[in-house]
Amino acid sequence: MKEELSGIQKGVAALKAQILMLPSSPGIYKMLGEEDRLLYIGKAKSLVNRVASYADINKLSNRIKMMVSQIRRVEFIITNSEAEALLLEANLINKLKPTYNVMLKDDKSFPYIFFDESHEYPRLTKYRGNKSIKGKYYGPFASVAHIKQTIIELQKMFLIRPCSNSFFASRTRPCIQYEIKRCSGPCVRKIESEEYRKQVRLAKLFLEGDGMDIHKSLISEMEKASAHLEFEKAAAIRDKIKILSAIQAKNVLTDFGNADIDIIGTAHKSGYLCIQVYFIRSGKNFGNKSYYYEISEESDINIIAEQFLLRFYEAHLPPKEVVMNDFIDLDQSNLATQYLQERYKSPVQLKFASKKNRDLLDFANHNAKSSLEKYLKEKIKSSNLLLSVAKLFNVPIPINRIEIYDNSHVSGTNAVGCMVVYSKEGFDKKQYRKYNIKSTNIGDDYAMLEETLTRRLSNLSDDNKPDLIMIDGGAGHLTAATEVFTKMQIKIPFVCIAKGRDRNAGREFFHLPNIPAFQLSVGDHTLHFLQILRDEVHNYALKSHRQKRSKEIRKSSIDEIPGVGLARKKALLQYFGSAQDLFEASLEDISKVSGISKIIAKKIFNYLHTEE
Repeated sequence: MKEELSGIQKGVAALKAQILMLPSSPGIYKMLGEEDRLLYIGKAKSLVNRVASYADINKLSNRIKMMVSQIRRVEFIITNSEAEALLLEANLINKLKPTYNVMLKDDKSFPYIFFDESHEYPRLTKYRGNKSIKGKYYGPFASVAHIKQTIIELQKMFLIRPCSNSFFASRTRPCIQYEIKRCSGPCVRKIESEEYRKQVRLAKLFLEGDGMDIHKSLISEMEKASAHLEFEKAAAIRDKIKILSAIQAKNVLTDFGNADIDIIGTAHKSGYLCIQVYFIRSGKNFGNKSYYYEISEESDINIIAEQFLLRFYEAHLPPKEVVMNDFIDLDQSNLATQYLQERYKSPVQLKFASKKNRDLLDFANHNAKSSLEKYLKEKIKSSNLLLSVAKLFNVPIPINRIEIYDNSHVSGTNAVGCMVVYSKEGFDKKQYRKYNIKSTNIGDDYAMLEETLTRRLSNLSDDNKPDLIMIDGGAGHLTAATEVFTKMQIKIPFVCIAKGRDRNAGREFFHLPNIPAFQLSVGDHTLHFLQILRDEVHNYALKSHRQKRSKEIRKSSIDEIPGVGLARKKALLQYFGSAQDLFEASLEDISKVSGISKIIAKKIFNYLHTEE
């Protein structure tokens, strides 16, 4: 306690020395520790008043007291206005990632539907990243599954090509997408350019919320075709109407007109806060995304939610309207609105829930509460299991990071080594890594493991050092891994997990250095947890291998599968929807397709992704 008080006193003394030099102007301040380590960045209407408030330690939370104890000096930048300070603060936090600022953990971009207009025949595809390519973007979508399904539906209705420009240029005959009526075949001029662009315009209108107008237009076209005795054309239009009606039926619960809105709901319980964002674009619900924060009794939820809001819209383009709880006061809401308008040069409005949209916000809050309850249940279970793992393998606690490794290849080709990461928050997919094997001993599992471990451990740092490494393998893998750790002089606990006799899941053997291999009882909860970890890396390795292999296979979609003719290829794509979904299908799923026997299904499956 004496050392802690001494630290706080040092920090307060450093603050008081700096206060004398601070102006009363608006701006941002940076709290710096030993060796100028960046602790915190904040904004202020009056720099001197805001920084002085940190010197009154009796009004600070324990977390901020800890920060103050580390402060050695303060830097500041004067701005012309508080809104300008807010903009600068957001940019610096996003770039420098200070220790004590609230950070947006999942900052990856959301996927969009993209019309690539750089070509005479625009293509329809999923897009993620900076919007630097000329075209039209629709979104964001909260999930890849949602966007994939929407693209398939758009293809069925408007027959817009999904293929790359290079694939388009190489065609001399239509591909299977044309045969199953998901593309109009512009690559071989099965449709005129003007008619194709008309379909593109209709697809855009649909995504912009004009579904009913398109519905009326299609009915008119169908009646006109019937009147001219063009029954085949009328039937094709009728099929489009059916698809459109089905899509509209899915959206009956989202009565938003043509609005572009984000709805932000919140819930807090048992030391955690959930913030949930719903994306409404052109009146359609594009899904939701949840974010979780660990908080204490002293945490100011309003400040955390406010900083989340700024961090989130620093990374993601906001819609015209954001509806939220009154978790920030009116002045801060107006300031944040001004900041977003200046940043994006668009009429963004942050609004509290009105009587009109109160039900929507209540819905978002209710779902945030349900998501948080599920998250807490999983977290408690995970925490207990990590303690069990530490005890089982004699690993120091707490375990904050487990890395799990596996290899995948087919007869030594397209070989990859993969790593997945499990933390106290669950699987951390941003930390997953795959290594294209370069060794001349491709096909030798032990050599592949040695290369993967060596490449990974060569980039080891204090920030990403695992507490435990788990390897999918047996005694031979243990020997190979031991050689790597010994050679690199790295001491990290590791274990190999191997399936039992006849590769029987549930009878795994665990191999550790200098300890006889052992098994756990079939119903052991820790065993089930370790199986989940092993299965995750196994599936990730297979997926990575298939992606690498499919790059070769997909040169002409699935046209190169030997011994499978056009009728079967058509049936496969009609059943699965896309070549990628076929690559991800199981043997059992493929055998369910009409006209595909178990023998043919096995032949297709083995060609696409035989595993060793």
